[in-house]
Amino acid sequence: MLNIALYCGKLREAITKGALTPIPPNTSGFFGDEMNVINEFFQNIIGNIKTVNVGDIFDILITAYIIYKVLMATKRTAAGGIIKGIAIIFVVIWLTNILNLNVINYILTSLLSSGLIIVIVLFQPELRGFLGRFGSKNFKLFSWLNKTESRNTEIQLVADACYSMASHRVGALIVFERDTGLNEFANSGTFLNAEITRELLENIFYPKAPLHDGAVIIRKHHILAARCTLPPSGNQGISPELGMRHRAGIGITEQSDAVTVIVSEETGSVSLAVDGLVKRNLTRDIFIKMLEEYIEEEDDKKGLNKMFVRVSSVFGSGGNAK
Repeated sequence: MLNIALYCGKLREAITKGALTPIPPNTSGFFGDEMNVINEFFQNIIGNIKTVNVGDIFDILITAYIIYKVLMATKRTAAGGIIKGIAIIFVVIWLTNILNLNVINYILTSLLSSGLIIVIVLFQPELRGFLGRFGSKNFKLFSWLNKTESRNTEIQLVADACYSMASHRVGALIVFERDTGLNEFANSGTFLNAEITRELLENIFYPKAPLHDGAVIIRKHHILAARCTLPPSGNQGISPELGMRHRAGIGITEQSDAVTVIVSEETGSVSLAVDGLVKRNLTRDIFIKMLEEYIEEEDDKKGLNKMFVRVSSVFGSGGNAK
């Protein structure tokens, strides 16, 4: 052991005086080269990230959102299939370039350069119609900005239908879904996913119509389903004069944050239920005001959250109340 200690001491002394130099770590060979490539790759990424400013981020977000809206507007048209085909050609060109398939790459590149002109000529009417709709209110490029107008129109249509049915003693039960999902109850009925109109609501609740018995569930400006079964309220304090339609309308608000509209066929009154409470015999103006407060308040609370979600995805016992 003494000899080993003396040897190590002499070796350190030699290295210190420069007589010997330590052997550098082996960075050559397969693993060394791979590590250098990986380090260079991440250094390039970090360097590029440092050059990105706020304007670049907004540029990327706006461009991605416009592309998304264009794809959504054309997904069920002939133009949608063409866009998908062009995207596939771009991917194949990229792959052939990486794999050095020069002949296929040349053919596809030539086809794409002339194909765009052919598409413009053949689909001139469709492109003209699309550009015409681009600036119209139906296109809704920034639909989250038109939220208030859309909700107001929706509430007006529901109010028109409800007070028309009330005047003819036609019962109705309409549920507005808010934050809590109502898929369980929607699945008990008939799926519609239809645009909200006064005529459709009145036809659904027409006494001889096949879908009149049950509730309508509204989700995101559309009638999601009709003839849905709702859980009746277990509140023993509810007035005995309220029937099963009112109890079901109150019951769904006890189990969720939904807002329910109830039209009584016996009295012709319109009621609004929320959080297990029901407000009865509402005039049309008060009904609209209350529904706007409940629905638009929920939209306002979720508006910023939805926007931030989109940004991050781009980067990686009052039953008796009268």
